[in-house]
Amino acid sequence: MRSESPTGMRAARDEALLYVEYKGSKLAVARIRREVIPFNFDELVKIRSTITRVSKRGGLLLFQVPASLRHEHSLYRSFQPGDVLVAYQLGCLAILTEPLVPEGIELFKAGEVVEGFENLSRLQPGDTVKLRVATGEAVE
Repeated sequence: MRSESPTGMRAARDEALLYVEYKGSKLAVARIRREVIPFNFDELVKIRSTITRVSKRGGLLLFQVPASLRHEHSLYRSFQPGDVLVAYQLGCLAILTEPLVPEGIELFKAGEVVEGFENLSRLQPGDTVKLRVATGEAVE
């Protein structure tokens, strides 16, 4: 049985919010769930805050993260725009922006964008963004 807060957020140990910020403004918010990436969830939560550059590959926005990402065993085999994915071989978090997924990259679903998906289209390769990961009481 999972505990839920009054706002419906699961306990801090089960979910985290990923904020994508550009030039001091919040562009998007994504929810990352332990149940879909049990091996990488704690590594991503440890990031707290990092500055990284955007790259694009096919329908993916890629964000290099300072974490030791691992292979997962995911139940998800197909992805939709707005899905947040772990690209462990590239050391990246990715957000799918188009239905087309590039070949040759092993991806595992980590969660989904819950706010501001349309704002991500403003990002260009080489743009510098801040990624913040918040859990529990730190969630806005």
